[in-house]
Amino acid sequence: MCCAIDKQMKPIPLIAFWIILTFCGCSNSKKYASEHNFKKLEISDKKIAIVYDTAFIGLITRNDPKMWRPTSKKVSQVDEILKNVIRGERFNFLKEPKTISLKNYYRQYFPYINDDNDSVIFINALCEILERPVDSSGVFILKKWDWKKYYIGTHDGGPCYWRIKINLTQNNYSSLMINGY
Repeated sequence: MCCAIDKQMKPIPLIAFWIILTFCGCSNSKKYASEHNFKKLEISDKKIAIVYDTAFIGLITRNDPKMWRPTSKKVSQVDEILKNVIRGERFNFLKEPKTISLKNYYRQYFPYINDDNDSVIFINALCEILERPVDSSGVFILKKWDWKKYYIGTHDGGPCYWRIKINLTQNNYSSLMINGY
């Protein structure tokens, strides 16, 4: 595993861990999708991306990730479940102020098969795409993360960043987490 941490290593700051995780997943994401003939699903909402980041999914599942390719119908099912969660007042931060809505968020969809063989999509939502320092011929410049290919982890940020697991087999959700709440 490319991201294994030796037990004798001293703890590293959380931000460094996420940077390492992101770089470990970089080569795995494209490789996994191409090896499994996952063709790009055309989604009309330009703020949604299906991401096959095996390093990140491996952390969620705590084992070798099994992924699947969502169809347009499954993406619509995810949207319906999210709308029901919002109507059920579990997303109060998306209702007030009235100008904030689901459409304002970039959403990373990570499809995987859980231990019960259910089709799950882990959603990582961001109100903005963060920048990172990149070496450009010896000069560091800020460049936006490639959110359509790699997991974007944040620490805090309040309702600007949230995560949820949608189980499409069971037609329900779990693990709603809003950063900093």
